[in-house]
Amino acid sequence: MTMSDQSTGPFPIEPMPPAVNKLRTLSLQAGLVFLILSCIGLATNSDHFYRSYLFAFLFWAGLTMGSLTWVMISHMTGGGWGVVNRRFGEAAFMNLPLMLLFLLPLCLMPHSLVSLFPWAHPLDFAADPKVAAVLKNRATWYTPTMFLGRNVICFLILIGFALVMRSGSLELDHSDNPVLRRRLRLFAAPGVLLYFIIITSYAMDFILSRETNWFSTIIGFLTAIQQGATAMAVMVLAVCYFARYKPLKDVLQPQHLNDLGNLLLTLTILWTYMNVAQLLVIWQGNTIEDIGYYTYRGLGIHGSWWGYVAILLLIGHFFTPFLLLLMKNLKRKTGTLARIAGLILFMRVIDCLWVVAPSGPHRTRFSDGRIYWTDLTAWIGMGGIWTFFYLSRLARSPLVPNNATDQPEILTDGAFEGHAAHA
Repeated sequence: MTMSDQSTGPFPIEPMPPAVNKLRTLSLQAGLVFLILSCIGLATNSDHFYRSYLFAFLFWAGLTMGSLTWVMISHMTGGGWGVVNRRFGEAAFMNLPLMLLFLLPLCLMPHSLVSLFPWAHPLDFAADPKVAAVLKNRATWYTPTMFLGRNVICFLILIGFALVMRSGSLELDHSDNPVLRRRLRLFAAPGVLLYFIIITSYAMDFILSRETNWFSTIIGFLTAIQQGATAMAVMVLAVCYFARYKPLKDVLQPQHLNDLGNLLLTLTILWTYMNVAQLLVIWQGNTIEDIGYYTYRGLGIHGSWWGYVAILLLIGHFFTPFLLLLMKNLKRKTGTLARIAGLILFMRVIDCLWVVAPSGPHRTRFSDGRIYWTDLTAWIGMGGIWTFFYLSRLARSPLVPNNATDQPEILTDGAFEGHAAHA
């Protein structure tokens, strides 16, 4: 088949499978019910609720922002892997306005900042000169107004990039415009750069500032890797599920799955490397100000059950997916690749909880950082609303972009036309 014989579309908007339509309805219902249950938790124990809300927000916001970054990278680099998962990434990052709405209660609810961040009540730490000095130095940057203002601005910037990338992608569906494609590529480059600047501020605000005197120079890049892994796992799961349906089954090839598997492998290695590097630097310094982040997570002489969670993360987030993704035959089948991506996504939830739960200003002993029922209800509630809008947006455009002539390998025979790409 020559290039002139190949077609770039048009790919029609196919009806969503009945199971997806059912999931969309159930996700909305579950989201509303579990958010109401979470509000009951707010009335009974506000500290537990705020911690749970922060955990849910960091996970779903990370998935949303990470999806935007992957779509921009795919426009910059080209390749069939970016075409087959582009619409799933676009549907995810268009939830950025929703996450901005979820941010507002976190910042504006009564006593929420006081419950979550030590800088919001520095007088409680006046008895400790070292902590008091740190909080005094942070006082200008960390105020409720500054905290809300800069994070709203950051989300608005990302929303602006999301709208441009989405509208340009939909416009390309109607006409093959090389000039527009080039403009999207040039627009995506500063977008990726700004993302890393924004995510550094985001990580300092929502993760690092929950500690009174702990510092990490790689917290921004580590958070970016975490968001990228979450987003890629979700996109891979979506690709594997819709691989049996048109139009994706007409274009998907084993090589695309192999590329997506390699990206998951790279993210797994990077996540492990960055976490180990952070741990080694802090542990070798062995100062009481720095090691608290890890001792509260069960890695010191005052062990807690969080230490077992760290072992679970090491096995489930690194060793298992690392070994499985080294096997080429597993990456080239939708069934096995979906299971690996599902494992990584599950471990991403555990890792997000491991980062959030043991931190905070109200710890009094090394065994603090318990799990509360609101952790589950807030995560499901926010995720149910997120999933509803995600699936609704998927149904509004073809699952494969039209006129993808900058990625010619997407136009060859599909994975399910002569290739054994599914188990």
